[in-house]
Formats: sequence, C-alpha cells, structure tokens
Amino acid sequence: MDADKQIIYVNEKWCAMTGISAEKAAGHGWLAAVHPMDRGRVTEHWAGNGEVRDFDFRFSLPGGVVTWVLAQCSPQAVDGQLVGYIGCITDITASKQAELLLNQTREQLESGIAEATSELSRRNEELSRQMGERDRIARELLDSESTLRAFFQSAR
Repeated sequence: MDADKQIIYVNEKWCAMTGISAEKAAGHGWLAAVHPMDRGRVTEHWAGNGEVRDFDFRFSLPGGVVTWVLAQCSPQAVDGQLVGYIGCITDITASKQAELLLNQTREQLESGIAEATSELSRRNEELSRQMGERDRIARELLDSESTLRAFFQSAR
C-alpha cells in the first residue's frame, strides 16, 4: 500500500483468500472483498497517519462465504518520510467461530444460572412459608395442650 493508502501489491494467497484478482484489488478495489458491514470500520482503521495497525474484520467471498481476518499494517518510512505500508492478513475464522460458540455457551450458562437461582429463590420462599405455617400449628397445639391440661386438672 502506498502513502495514499492505495493497494499496489497483493500476493496469490491474498487473491485466493478474497476471490479477487491482484488487478481488481489495486487502488481501493480490495475493499470489494470486505464484508459490507465492516467496510466503514475498515476504512476508518486504515485512515491513521503512519501508526501500526492491528484489527479484525470479515471478507465476504463469492458464494456467500465469510472469512474473518486479522489485518496487521506497519508504516514504512524513508528518511523519516512515510512511503507506504506493509500489511498482512491472517485467517482467524476458526478463532472467531470458537469465540462465538464460547459467548453463546456463556450466555446459555448465565441464563440457566439465572433460571435456577430464580427457582431456588421461589422454593426457598415456599419452604419459609411452610415452616412459618408449621410453627403456627405447633404453637396452636401447645396452646391446646395447655388448655386441655388445665381442663383435666380442674376436673379432678
């Protein structure tokens, strides 16, 4: 990529990964491979002024296949003057899929824990209610026992 952020070279691996020829990738043509929902963000990331850049985004390939990549871009300078960038991309699709699965599993576990906690709370309230009712009955029985004892003792 030159200093004006125009692609001047992509290798065969990049072409195979994106489904775009080197000729079509030239200039800003490479953006056609970037997933439409990521294009704005990718363009913003490339808009830096000579900083090292690392970020991930998706390529949207012909046939609807989506590939996640990690892009790494390093500025190149000659005599302190920015002349361009060297970049590479790494396919991180498997990592992103694992991350998605991990997040889904975490959400399911959190939901299950919330449901179990709610159920335990409901059961705890029910047990407390039952224990209160048993305490009330026990007090009534003790009162009845006292009344009956007093009655039988007075009848003697």
